[in-house]
Order: sequence, then C-alpha cells, then structure tokens
Amino acid sequence: MLLSLILLLSTCIVSGSATIASQWMSQVPDSRLVSNMSIPGTHDTLARNYWAATANCQTQSLQTQLEDGIRYVDVRLNATLACFHGTADLKLNFQNDVMEVIQSFLQSQPTEVIFMRISQENTASSSFDGNVHQVLSSYGVGSLISTSTSWKAMTLGQNRGKIIILKDYTSSYNSYGINWSNSDITVQDTYQGVTIAQKKKLILSTLDAAANDTGDHMYLNHASFVWMYNPPESVSRIINPWLSNVLSQRQKVGIIAMDYECPLLNNAIITMNLPVTTIASTNSLPQATLAGSITTAITSTISPPKDSETSGSETSATQTSGNATSGDETPRDQVSSGLSWKYQSSLASAILLALFLT
Repeated sequence: MLLSLILLLSTCIVSGSATIASQWMSQVPDSRLVSNMSIPGTHDTLARNYWAATANCQTQSLQTQLEDGIRYVDVRLNATLACFHGTADLKLNFQNDVMEVIQSFLQSQPTEVIFMRISQENTASSSFDGNVHQVLSSYGVGSLISTSTSWKAMTLGQNRGKIIILKDYTSSYNSYGINWSNSDITVQDTYQGVTIAQKKKLILSTLDAAANDTGDHMYLNHASFVWMYNPPESVSRIINPWLSNVLSQRQKVGIIAMDYECPLLNNAIITMNLPVTTIASTNSLPQATLAGSITTAITSTISPPKDSETSGSETSATQTSGNATSGDETPRDQVSSGLSWKYQSSLASAILLALFLT
C-alpha cells in the first residue's frame, strides 16, 4: 500500500512537460461541456511574496501558474483595482499585472480558456463595478472577454482564447460574466473553523456530487484553508498530495482551487480531460529516474502538520497592511535527479502523508 501510493504520487509529480501543461486544452474537443471538465485553479492567485506568511497562498507568479496548466484564477481587487488579499497590499495592478499577462498567454496559447473570479477586497466602493468594466471592455467584450453569462450548455470551443469572468461583486453590466452566486454552480469554500479531517470530508462530498451529476451543473471545490496556527503552505503539503491520490479514482471534478499549486495536483486534474494516448505519452518515466527522485525527495527536510482530529482556533488568512517583499519567483533550477526543489518538496510531503495513513 505504502509503496504503491509513493509510486503513484511520484509519477504525478514528474510526469508531463511544461509544453503539454501550457496547452492541455488543445487535447479537449470543442464540443466538450465545461461542466464536464476538470480544471485546476488557484485560490488567491496573486498572494505571494508578502511579509506575513498567513497572507501568502502561492509561490509561483501568474505567468508560471498559467504555464503549469492553471486555468481558474482568483483575483481580488480594491476600489482602485490594486490587488489585495484581505488587508494585505500585494503591490500588483489589475491591468498591468493580471490582464496583460493573461492576454499575452492566450495570444501564445489560443486553444486555452481562463476562468477569472473577480471580487472586491479591502475597501467597498460604488465605483468598483465601473472601474472593472472600464478595464475589461478595453480588451474587447466578445474578443478577449467572453460573452458567456451562464454555465448552462457552455462548451470549450465557444470560449477558446478568451477569459470567462466570474463576478463575485454586484454588476450592472450584463453583456458578459457569470454571477458568482447562482443556482448553476455549487461552491465548497470552507476555509477555517474545521480540522484537516473535516475539510477532507467537505472536499470528498463535493467531489461525489460532481461525479454523480449528469447535467451541466458546475462545481467549484476549494482545497484551500487554514488550520490552527499553520499557514496555508503547511496545510497544502497535506491536502495537495492527498487530493491528487483521491483524484486518481475520479473522472470529473469541476474546478479545484488550491493553495500552492504544484504539478502533483495539477497533473492529476489535467489528465482527467485528456485522451488515453496523450496520458500514456506524458506519464512514461524510466524506473531508475523515479527511484532516484524518490531517494532525493526523502532527504528533504519538511515537517507538515499531522492530520489531527483536534480542533483549534484559526488564524486569519490576512494580516494588517505592510510592504510586499521584492523576492524573486521560486527558483526552478533542476537538480541531478531531474526535479526542481519544489517538486522534491511535494513528493516528500506525499511520502510523509503516506506514512501517516499506514
């Protein structure tokens, strides 16, 4: 059991390539209903490099996330369209650091579709809707901005090369965008006040609902949450490897929004959409390389929190305002085993999780 789990999780980590991930939707037919797809996404997509660990939810930049296969992004803005996570100023701007990046990506990968949740964060303002519309309309409603307004009967082919806006705010502009709260989507987003075991049950319940739904209802399942005094990164080291193993037994899951995106979970989600021949061509790995990768990963010094049933007080996902650090993006240098340090960390977490479960 332990060995098979380690081999499964390690294969998810090391399989595939950046090229496949960056254009994985090209392998999915135009006629596919979006509600019948499995889509990797990130929670608080832009929350990185902040001075307070509890405000950070990602390591990689938006550009790298898109190249890694992420297709659902969670963008939170204040009234002036600066990017925030709660009260944490991320020192990013909606137009320059979000829209320009996504437009450039879709120009290079026109087969892809981006689902963008936009919500108002930090300050309330009656001008928010108009400010967002001004930016979005400048990119062309019907060209870069999809005119889809409902999950019902939405196909991939109708939206290739476009951004589908998910409006988590009150809007008077009805020619584009899907309202966040509507009867066509089920959202699981319990982010605090539960134990790891309880959060897993919520995730599984939503996965079951998605799997059993034969209609065109959409599901958005958040893997993200904070537990006791552990920041999102520590919790993600438990949830992400566990979830990737769970998904190996699924066929359709909807959107999965994760903290600290990694190939381990991305690949598990993406491969659900791909033809068997594509999966076979990207999952092959010499046994010697796999063994070397596992050996290297075991030596990593990572101590994720145990999967405890004990409840406790939750820490806030944000801190009071402060300056974002100017740290560079996580290095993706390759080590002798052929895996970056981020991949090793994910694999080591998976191995530790397997030990907890046996």
